[in-house]
Amino acid sequence: MAEDLTNAPIFTVAKPAAEYEFAEAESQVFLGLARSMRFVGMAQGIMGVALFLVAVAHTWMGGPPALLSSAPMALTGALSLVTGVWLRRAADPVERIATTRGDDIRNLMEAMRALSQMFSLQRAYFMAAAVLFVASLVAAVLAVTVFAHAMASLFS
Repeated sequence: MAEDLTNAPIFTVAKPAAEYEFAEAESQVFLGLARSMRFVGMAQGIMGVALFLVAVAHTWMGGPPALLSSAPMALTGALSLVTGVWLRRAADPVERIATTRGDDIRNLMEAMRALSQMFSLQRAYFMAAAVLFVASLVAAVLAVTVFAHAMASLFS
């Protein structure tokens, strides 16, 4: 005979598992990591601003021809600034792992999401830079080849 499920709940709500809490020694590792992340994020941001300003000054002093060489420098500076800010932001949940109780896993996952965002941006930047680098090499080889053929036909 079949069991009567007429009044059975459609969904059951599981009790939340006890939150994992890192030990004091582990918390000290997270505190050290958070401090390092803040320092590196600040240094990276400052270097990004400096690189961007150098690119602007280079373009201003060199005029339109300098724009071609300044654009990658400015983009790299902007990327460094953004990732520096994001790295400093990611340090907050890492620090909270050590300084709060009951939310260690949630804080750890928040830090992982922030770091994933930062590294995804850097990955996209480096992939685009690699494509541009290969395209530049191909263009340079083609230009040298065309120049060599033009010179050969000129002198033959």
